[in-house]
Amino acid sequence: MMQTRGIVAFEIEITEIQVTEKSSHNRDEKNHQNIISELEKTKYFQSIAVANEMKKCLLKILLKIIIYNLQFIILSYLCTLPS
Repeated sequence: MMQTRGIVAFEIEITEIQVTEKSSHNRDEKNHQNIISELEKTKYFQSIAVANEMKKCLLKILLKIIIYNLQFIILSYLCTLPS
C-alpha cells in the first residue's frame, strides 16, 4: 500500500447518527447527584443540558426500583393470605 505525502482533503457524507445513553451509570446515587450538581453550577448550556438528561436517567432508574419493590411487597402480601 502506497502512502501519500502531505495533507489530503476529503469529505464524508453523514447518513446516520446513533446515540448511546451512558451517564455515569456505574456510580452510586450520591456520586451521581454530585456530578449533576457540579454540572449545574457551570455557566455552559451544554453542561446544564447533560445534568438535566442525567436527572431523567436517575429518575427512570429510581422509578424502576420503586416498581420492583412494590411488586415484591404485593407478592409477599398475597403469599400470606389464606387460600
